[in-house]
Amino acid sequence: MVPSINYTNSDELRWNYSVHHDALSALSIVRHGASIFSGDSHQFFIYLACLLAAAADTLRNAKSNIGVERRELESNLSVSSVAAMTGIPRETVRRKMIQLLESGFLLAGRDGKYIAHFDDNTVAAIIPLYRR
Repeated sequence: MVPSINYTNSDELRWNYSVHHDALSALSIVRHGASIFSGDSHQFFIYLACLLAAAADTLRNAKSNIGVERRELESNLSVSSVAAMTGIPRETVRRKMIQLLESGFLLAGRDGKYIAHFDDNTVAAIIPLYRR
């Protein structure tokens, strides 16, 4: 049984409005992000995982004073690690990463690694999602 909500308690009401707002914002981000990839939310999540790894590598390299290109960052992710990171089945990740390679969002790196490729248009489409 679902517990009842006491709407006379303003703290509970504020909390429920906050949960509603946060869930609606998250859904809006996923829906808009997936639209960048023709409605494919799995491609969106996989690309974000690659960008997250690329950002982490960039920060690590910056601490080591190793130069990196701004638009092509080695993300050091295998299909298995992306599957573990996103919770998407490995075979689905493999197929989606091939699609991302074919569409130019990812580039094939050495030793099975992937390079997250992004340009100003991609960044302009994705970054505003986090400023909502």
